[in-house]
Amino acid sequence: MKKAIFSLFFLLTAIGLAIASANAENMAVAANTASTTPFTTTTTTVLTVNFNLRYLDQFIWQGQIELASTTFALVKDSDTKEIATTTLFGPTVLTALIQADQATDSFFLSDLQYYASYNSYYLACLQFASTSACYNWQYAIDDQYPMVSLDQYALAGDEDVYMYFGAPCKITASTSSLALGTTTTLQTWRYNYDNLNQEWTPDPNDSIDISIDNPNSTDWSNIYLTIATTSSQTDGTIDYLFSSTGTYYAKIVSENWSKWSNPITITVNEPALLASTTTIDIATGTIDITTSTAPASTTPATGGEEKNSDSGQEETPEGTPSPEQTNAPALINNQTIQQTADKLWQYLISQQSSDGKIIDHGITDWMIMSAVANSQNPNNIKKGEKSLLQSALNYDFSDPTDLNLCAAYPRHWLALYTAGLPADGQTLTEIKKHIKEDCVFGNAYGQNGINDDIFALMALLANGESANDTVVNLLLSSVKSDQQTDGSFTWGGYSGADITGGAINVLSYAKSKGLSVEQNIFDQALSYLRANQLSDGGWTSYGNTSDVMTTAWVMMGLNALGQTQSQWLSDLGKNPWNILIENLTEQNYYESPYSLGQPDWFALKHALPALLSMSWPIAPKYANSDPAGQNQDNNPSAQTDQKLNLDELIEIEKELNNATSSLIKATSTLPLENISSTSTPATSTEQIANLPITIVSSSLISAPISRSRNPILVSTPIPASSPYEQESVDLAKSADEISSLIPLPAEQILSAGPSQTDNDKQKLQQLADNLPLDTPARNTAKKALAGFGAGALGLGLLLGFRVIKNMV
Repeated sequence: MKKAIFSLFFLLTAIGLAIASANAENMAVAANTASTTPFTTTTTTVLTVNFNLRYLDQFIWQGQIELASTTFALVKDSDTKEIATTTLFGPTVLTALIQADQATDSFFLSDLQYYASYNSYYLACLQFASTSACYNWQYAIDDQYPMVSLDQYALAGDEDVYMYFGAPCKITASTSSLALGTTTTLQTWRYNYDNLNQEWTPDPNDSIDISIDNPNSTDWSNIYLTIATTSSQTDGTIDYLFSSTGTYYAKIVSENWSKWSNPITITVNEPALLASTTTIDIATGTIDITTSTAPASTTPATGGEEKNSDSGQEETPEGTPSPEQTNAPALINNQTIQQTADKLWQYLISQQSSDGKIIDHGITDWMIMSAVANSQNPNNIKKGEKSLLQSALNYDFSDPTDLNLCAAYPRHWLALYTAGLPADGQTLTEIKKHIKEDCVFGNAYGQNGINDDIFALMALLANGESANDTVVNLLLSSVKSDQQTDGSFTWGGYSGADITGGAINVLSYAKSKGLSVEQNIFDQALSYLRANQLSDGGWTSYGNTSDVMTTAWVMMGLNALGQTQSQWLSDLGKNPWNILIENLTEQNYYESPYSLGQPDWFALKHALPALLSMSWPIAPKYANSDPAGQNQDNNPSAQTDQKLNLDELIEIEKELNNATSSLIKATSTLPLENISSTSTPATSTEQIANLPITIVSSSLISAPISRSRNPILVSTPIPASSPYEQESVDLAKSADEISSLIPLPAEQILSAGPSQTDNDKQKLQQLADNLPLDTPARNTAKKALAGFGAGALGLGLLLGFRVIKNMV
């Protein structure tokens, strides 16, 4: 397809060149008849560069590029978000990248952005195989780190060009938690982008910035406050002594930004217990008694064997001094944890509708798991005619609000399994078939990233699939290979504490089922979590304050390993359980950070099992029969004629790709005139009717086949003297602009939930089709789309409809 587009552009160009050539020839003949003066010809030198594209531990493509003076690419305007075909003049590193993209199917440039304020282009994303790598691309030329953007570095020919993903440098510490008065050895490293055998090498004489949290931070650019600087020695190390306790950050910096690294966290604690001797005079002589004094911020040993309870609370021997007596951080007792769980559960069931659902089918699945975790039979939870379980048994996989079927299948399987349906029954067997047959594409499962892989692996293992099963091994390999050098796991290339917790959870479960999982995987992951734990006890996706959703996912991993509160005390004596307990509002829900006064369903649906020290999959406690074959209304397999037909979608995509050799223009309409709240009807001024949206699409992005490659780039050897042109293509308004045109708050658009009509579902599908699901977004939004399988309804409740514009 890429070659077809390439040929179309060159056909038109060739026609023009042929005409120009003919005219030039006629002029030459005329000139020769008028003069016998000989003329000379100029030989054009072909310029080439050696181009190398590396991602993590592999070279995606290596080869020689003949430099062109002009290329074309689809470019997104950073201000308007509109996309247009743009002429780029070279040769530059950017035009060489575009030419490399044309030369191979190993990768393609999926997101190139233009910033008018800088008059410069930004490489956002490259996609290859099942991976979309975004927002962290660097380059080097002949062992140098240029300090200009890709489009500004002019190539002269014969250069060695390396493009790689990640920071050019990193810093490590011999210990990330130390006592005041002791040192830690900081080591500075340089990334060996040209060496697959040795990824990092010591880098000497690097400037090191030591900083703390900025109490007056206004945004991401000033969250740290520098308090000291130092530099590494000739071997790349420096022994550093901190002058006070607290949380510090260390990173490599340079004046011209040629060297930089991500910061690491270092915690400095009060010194260990100090032993002293007290002499007591008694009638028969003297006794020397060794006593200890504990600094205010440390946790003295309480004595006795530490025991795990079901709520992450340690039991201590009778007679142990109270926290007030020892100055130790107070651990949260079982009673407080259970009381919080009960309050949370009461809010969750208060949101159940008369048809049994809670919000939508995706959230209902998570609520079934929460119910069983809190010792509630989901078949007994009902507000109307149907119970929570009965509602789940009516799951319609053709519902367009499911944005990722390959996450929805395993999530639904796990929910029904936890509810007590037999794993070998017809319903769960049918869902397992979808997992194994509809979501495996070559050597990859589902959408980009390991989120759906994690839950698919859980479901198959809970179903009793063999350790030798092909899909099981594919999923296990996918999760294990995603671990980064710092121990983290990622959301499609972006490290996150939450997805690291999820990975720990599934790998621990896999190990319990006899699969091979190396201990160092857990050790490195826990080290990453410890380094990124905040002073309030939890973790976050962004900023300096822990959020419930991220912390709950981490806790699921910690729970799977049997970790307890005392093992995760911060420098302020807080632990992860504090986040889930202290953030519960008076209304007994967690408030959304994106829509104040509204519940955060992406936190609510995972919090309860985490709070109660459980991990996925939640073990069944009740036996509920499989209604498949007894009641067609409750049989998901009876609805197979309604669900998405993957083969048909693939054929549609092929037809779209083959229909034209130029960009395909497709138009859809997003009428929203009747979407309103069941409790607060929208006024006429809040209604939008027949809003036309034009989009460009050559794939169905809401279906799992979104991994397919879309050809978008061409180049042509137009002379460098050609005037600048920009050809605008009639592309749609992006998802950003769509959302900005919708003035309704989330609760008025999406709270209809159970009474949503088929027409409403059609509208949500149209919106979902326009969202760039394969483009990494800000952390929370990306997780909402690619993960969890929550659907558009839960997404709207989390973010508020207008905040969808932040997802690109």
